Amino acid sequence: MGATTMDQKSLWAGVVVLLLLQGGSAYKLVCYFTNWSQDRQEPGKFTPENIDPFLCSHLIYSFASIENNKVIIKDKSEVMLYQTINSLKTKNPKLKILLSIGGYLFGSKGFHPMVDSSTSRLEFINSIILFLRNHNFDGLDVSWIYPDQKENTHFTVLIHELAEAFQKDFTKSTKERLLLTAGVSAGRQMIDNSYQVEKLA
Repeated sequence: MGATTMDQKSLWAGVVVLLLLQGGSAYKLVCYFTNWSQDRQEPGKFTPENIDPFLCSHLIYSFASIENNKVIIKDKSEVMLYQTINSLKTKNPKLKILLSIGGYLFGSKGFHPMVDSSTSRLEFINSIILFLRNHNFDGLDVSWIYPDQKENTHFTVLIHELAEAFQKDFTKSTKERLLLTAGVSAGRQMIDNSYQVEKLA
């Protein structure tokens, strides 16, 4: 009897969670597309044409890099990839596509010296807004892997300044506000070392 009661409670808890998800904000399924997946040998090769535009609510194109405080295109073929992946929105206008900066190979050092001064951060922020708008992206994903305890303040400041700049851009734009996300660690120790959670909330 006790086990049956527990099973019933678990079932109802699951139902309540589902109802909360349906009754709250729209469900978000965020997917990443890696720009090197097109270079794999078959059957591992994967291009934007292989993406189901209705599978995910948000699609993140990874990764772009920073050089001299500006977003750079390392390979001219990426411009075509930008166009192809963003064309998925013609099939699903609700799909949001973001550009991710950083990544594992870019590492933490890649964000320096950009984050080290307000001047260099502003130069980057102006560059990324123009880049996102010109290439029809809906926002930015910051994939800083990973800030250490000495860098977590820089991470916080960068996120706040990006959010503020995106809001200012929105007030003078005819387009929707640029979205801002971050790829972060789920490990408790890494969270404690890398992020000032209370200041990012």
